[in-house]
Amino acid sequence: MNYCGICDKDFHEYSHLQQHWIQSPKHHYCRYCDDAFDDTDELEDHFEDVHIHYCMTCTRVITG
Repeated sequence: MNYCGICDKDFHEYSHLQQHWIQSPKHHYCRYCDDAFDDTDELEDHFEDVHIHYCMTCTRVITG
């Protein structure tokens, strides 16, 4: 089961659920860690704590 409780949707494959999380503005998802957060603040805290190269201005993780 690949279920999104926020949207009450079930997806046939986990990869489809991941794409849903990435594309939906309702979700706060870190694609680098494959983890979802309750709100934007929690996601930004995660980026600052875990992903050292996080830009607050453009809200992106800089990978290299």
